[in-house]
Amino acid sequence: MQPTSNSLLPRVRNSRWKAVIALAAISVSIQIVAITIGTAPVLAAAPQTNGAQVPVGARGYVKVPTGALPCPNSGVGASCSRDVAAASGQSSSSPVPSLLTEQVAAPEAVQSRQPAPQIDLSADKTILAPGDSVELTASTTVNASGSPLALEIFDQATQAQVGACVQVSTCQVAFSADGGEHQFIAYLAVPSPTIPVEGIRLESTTLNVQWLAVNLVASNPSVVGPGTPVTFTARASTEVSRIGYQLNFIDGMTSQRLTYCSQGITCSTSLVEPDAGTHQVIATLTATAGSLASPPVQLKSAPVAATWLGIGVTASAYSLQGGTTAVVASANADLTATPWDILIYRNPGQLVGGPCVAATCTANVILPASGTPSFFAVIARKSSVTNGSASPSPTPSPAEGVTAKSDIQVRSANVTPVRMLWGVDSCASFTQDAAGSTGLLPQVSSMLGAPDFWARYLPTTGNCPALSTTEIAAARSRHMGILPIYNDYDCSAVSGAAAGAAYAASAVQIAAADLIPSGTGIAIDIEPPGDACPGAANVDAGFITAWYDGIASAGYAPIYYGNTTPGSEFGRAWCSAVGQRPAIAANSFLWTFEPDLLGVFAKSTAPEFAPNYTGCAGQYDAWQYRISDGSPPDVDHDEATNQLPIWYP
Repeated sequence: MQPTSNSLLPRVRNSRWKAVIALAAISVSIQIVAITIGTAPVLAAAPQTNGAQVPVGARGYVKVPTGALPCPNSGVGASCSRDVAAASGQSSSSPVPSLLTEQVAAPEAVQSRQPAPQIDLSADKTILAPGDSVELTASTTVNASGSPLALEIFDQATQAQVGACVQVSTCQVAFSADGGEHQFIAYLAVPSPTIPVEGIRLESTTLNVQWLAVNLVASNPSVVGPGTPVTFTARASTEVSRIGYQLNFIDGMTSQRLTYCSQGITCSTSLVEPDAGTHQVIATLTATAGSLASPPVQLKSAPVAATWLGIGVTASAYSLQGGTTAVVASANADLTATPWDILIYRNPGQLVGGPCVAATCTANVILPASGTPSFFAVIARKSSVTNGSASPSPTPSPAEGVTAKSDIQVRSANVTPVRMLWGVDSCASFTQDAAGSTGLLPQVSSMLGAPDFWARYLPTTGNCPALSTTEIAAARSRHMGILPIYNDYDCSAVSGAAAGAAYAASAVQIAAADLIPSGTGIAIDIEPPGDACPGAANVDAGFITAWYDGIASAGYAPIYYGNTTPGSEFGRAWCSAVGQRPAIAANSFLWTFEPDLLGVFAKSTAPEFAPNYTGCAGQYDAWQYRISDGSPPDVDHDEATNQLPIWYP
């Protein structure tokens, strides 16, 4: 590192003699940890407790690292070390010099030649931030005019010349460094590129200048399971108590001070989070009341992150054309450079796929013909799997195939894949006999495929007859579900709480008469505005809320058949209702008729489940993707997840 502007610019002050200025270029090599300079926040003292922990946020806390001792007169959870690294160019066995100008006796040869120092070496500041410049001034009362002597300033750490001024009484030079303690000395001597050993007329005392620095590291690994401590160690460039400073640990995300050390060159603390999450920690050097710096220098390190692992699992819905599900495990950190793997298991303990070291891992699993298994994932130590196809374990945790509980850092909750159902809805009855051998049901089964469910009206609506006991018996004999719909009203009258409450009461009465069990979903039919239903444009949050209250209070599950396209009449009303009552979104279901697809479909060629979403919360579990064009069989085509509360008589 070279001095400021890569050159030395001595300035001469001599009112008596005309001076000749010599410029001495130097190159000073300084190795120092790179840091980020900034202003540390002004924070209150770390909270004190009687124990060895101090809370951080809602549940996290700091504690003294295992095996360490608390740092005296410091924050709870902090440990410090007073071992000071030797300054550049100084023997490690040498005592650390003071940061103030010290009067050091000159060598005997100099003492005999000059009993008292006649060179004054001073600095405009003795504690600086990295990269800042200090102005060094050497002055003497000796008249060097016309002599071969020069005022020279040297950095004892590097033995290099900092500046030289020939035949003058005062010499000034600016010098900068990125960190560390530097010891300067001035000579009146025959010019020399290194500290002179002969030709010395005068020698100054040593002047120490400190460029402060602070860096921060975290223990390895810094990606750990919840409840595992991560130790952060901050290191200053000097023993902080000597200069009236302290080392602080700051939570970079909240600016909360975690703890601090009032002494030592290093400060350590262990941070513990019992839940998944990430902390960014910053180390700062801030002055206390006894600081020697004026104005005080405030520094901060680059942020260092630690992550407490979390993992979640999703499973794709069964395809209508097959029984394969994609089980996706997602961690809150990329595990590539960590000692951890992601492992996916079929509950209670069969490993599916191999270990994975990314942030997201996928296992494609062929599901059985009957029954739907659940899955979970763990993050465990690498190479801890003992059997790639472990036999099922009687309990879900610990996962079989992992050597010990201690290897598991975190485990997800179980997830069960959603099974897709295919069905139809119709105005007409689907059969006229209890065996289901006549009518639309055999026709649909033959031409399109056997439906998993059939949606029918509860009451008689226009020329659409009500769901009959014969149909219920046929559904029971075919193990087919029924999705009840209510539509015994003017389709334009779908606004206001009074209408919603009246329709709900009527629907509940019919459902009870049909012996539909509680927990079953009942859908309210909200058609799109048009010539047949012009008033459907007036559907509002009051209607939606009243239907929800009436159906749910009777023990049934509210379902809404409507247009879930964002910005649609129903979409706006729905968003308004769930904004006021979030429970509506959580405890009811949506059956949309958008998008309406063109084309010829059958059960085997049904599209992937892709209903429109209003943009608001809700359980979007059914989609009428194809409206009947009147050709046989005269039915609408639907898909639904097995989470829709369909009635199986």
